Amino acid sequence: MKSYGIIIALIIVVAPTFSFSQSGKWIWMKGDSTANAPAIYGTKGQADINNTPGGRYEAARWADLNGNFWLLGGSNAGALTKNDLWQYDVNSNQWTWMSGDSVDASMGNYGIQGVPSINNAPAARGYGVTTWTDLSGNLWLFGGGSPAAHLNDLWKYDPISNEWTWMKGSPFSQYEYHYGTKGIPDPLNKPPSNYECPASWMDNDGDLWLYH
Repeated sequence: MKSYGIIIALIIVVAPTFSFSQSGKWIWMKGDSTANAPAIYGTKGQADINNTPGGRYEAARWADLNGNFWLLGGSNAGALTKNDLWQYDVNSNQWTWMSGDSVDASMGNYGIQGVPSINNAPAARGYGVTTWTDLSGNLWLFGGGSPAAHLNDLWKYDPISNEWTWMKGSPFSQYEYHYGTKGIPDPLNKPPSNYECPASWMDNDGDLWLYH
């Protein structure tokens, strides 16, 4: 009789633990229910309820300091990568095409290293791009895969000015890198290209770290 009492007590205690296990709910917010949906770009810089990046694979992605989501590139059903930059506003539930091209395999525009420009844009890429959001709200990316090669270029995007800056690395080359001396910074240093490697961090000082 005592053993039955213990079993009944366990059921009473444990049962409520599982009765609320499904309190979270998903809400379908945006996009298509079918695979490989095409993008609807609308007008660059203008939000629209009909805009959508469409289906894509392994795009670069960020969350900004205001809680909005950003994505760049990735590949489509034909395995070609893109360089278009999109912002999703969580409050308005609308996408905006912000920068880059609407065509596949764009070579972008590197401009002058270290100089921001509204005309700059990274080359098309996807497949594990390394990304950060810094303490000032700028979006950073490093490397990834492109139609030409695996890349080791470093870019900064300022959401306020809508300008890209090519900061470091080599355009369209997977072979140009320089390690220098371990533990010693050098303006000539640049990591090798990376691909399928989104292992990255930002420390308390806003410095960027990555692990290949």
